[in-house]
Amino acid sequence: MPAKKAELQAPEAAVRSEENLKALFKKTFGEEIVDFAPLKGDASARRLFRIKSGGRSVIGAIGPDRLENTAFVEFSKHFKKECLPVPEIYAADLSKDIYLEEDLGETTLFQFMQAERTGPEFPASVLAAYKKTLDWLPDFQMKAGKTLDY
Repeated sequence: MPAKKAELQAPEAAVRSEENLKALFKKTFGEEIVDFAPLKGDASARRLFRIKSGGRSVIGAIGPDRLENTAFVEFSKHFKKECLPVPEIYAADLSKDIYLEEDLGETTLFQFMQAERTGPEFPASVLAAYKKTLDWLPDFQMKAGKTLDY
């Protein structure tokens, strides 16, 4: 069972992981970091950061579960190869539990829905966004599933 958030990393290890993530960014892009900001976490134990240089923004992840990291990176690379809409994995050092992925922006589907919806009904823009999302699901299962090494 994965560790609980409170059990994840001692402060020294957390700082070391963040330094490893910064080093991976510099090695991958050859650029200096101008901003390194933590993002609000989700239900997983991963810690996410928005890392910016003068000309790019990427998401850096520190995940304490090596198997989960490996699965995420491999699935993402496979889906991208199949031309499915997932963030690109730019670099990973799975021995250090870190990876860099494409930054798709700050607005989640839920945030978009909240901003668009002003009453009890779902506006056409929200329904269209959900439909577009649902339209991709068969491609993930059928198209990418045919060539995925489970």
